Amino acid sequence: MLINLREAYGKQFRIDYDRYIDGSPINRADPWTMQLKSAIGHVYVHSESHLGFATDRNRPSLRKIPELQLVQDGNDGQNYIFRQELLPGLAKKLKLRTRRQVGLTKEKRADFVQRMEAGQARRQHAPGTEQQIDALRASEGSGARYSRKHHWTALKSQKNTVTHGEANYAKMPNW
Repeated sequence: MLINLREAYGKQFRIDYDRYIDGSPINRADPWTMQLKSAIGHVYVHSESHLGFATDRNRPSLRKIPELQLVQDGNDGQNYIFRQELLPGLAKKLKLRTRRQVGLTKEKRADFVQRMEAGQARRQHAPGTEQQIDALRASEGSGARYSRKHHWTALKSQKNTVTHGEANYAKMPNW
């Protein structure tokens, strides 16, 4: 029985699927198409008991790892095989990409929720909110068209002017 990378290592490492050249759809249930992505290549199913590692270019440092057996050496990369049981120990050397692990304690989760709610409250009162744009539309009449960008530009120009009597003068830049 072939090694199913998704079942064996899917919770720990990122799973990707081999793309077919002929344009047929990817069969995500087929163990032959599953790959573990790496910064320097990818791990694939080689046989029932072995996994393979294909590099994206020549990597002389991998030849020094005794667990890896070089089976193909080319100008554009190398292919190695190794026993499946050795993968957890080789993962760091092969630079496998791990999945994000969210292990929040109750205290961290409560702090996270509080920060998210505070951020939402700040965004509701930030310049350029929909309520302010609607108020500008109403004050200009039904024909006026405002977007968030136009409103933000108008707010910035209000900050950069100084009023003296009835005339507005632009502020000089502080150089």
